[in-house]
Amino acid sequence: MKAARAWFGILAVTLACLVGSVSASPPTKPVRPAVAPDFRVTQLNGRVFQLSQHRGRPVVINFMASWCPPCRQEMPEYARLARQTRGRVDFLFVADDREDVLRRWVRNNWLSDLNFAVDNGVMRKYEVPGLPTTVVIRPNGTIYDYWFGYRPGRLYSVLSS
Repeated sequence: MKAARAWFGILAVTLACLVGSVSASPPTKPVRPAVAPDFRVTQLNGRVFQLSQHRGRPVVINFMASWCPPCRQEMPEYARLARQTRGRVDFLFVADDREDVLRRWVRNNWLSDLNFAVDNGVMRKYEVPGLPTTVVIRPNGTIYDYWFGYRPGRLYSVLSS
């Protein structure tokens, strides 16, 4: 019994020290490059998307996967915005899926008119912390906004500003 109390005490002190050191340090925001890294992917429709060729228009890149519940949850909002802003804002959905799985998911969800591509290292270039992650790029090629997770209404607000 005494040994159990001693271990519990050591554990409690250790946790208190760890929590204290974490809360004492200021929160840090991940550093993102000012200029969006250029990349090239082949979309499911066979066309090549190269970011640098989209200068002059805002670009929204959504990193997602068909197996990701929050990604599926935000897709109706993003698909609606992509269709409403077609010609003014370029959208690309980069998926962490096998191509056959992504093709089936896109077809089954009536998304074939949107630009989807299988990730080929783009997520690594953008330091994607998890899925979904959205990056909004200004017409001059710099990153305007970057967020992780499903945030209802945020993309609409960003595109409206």
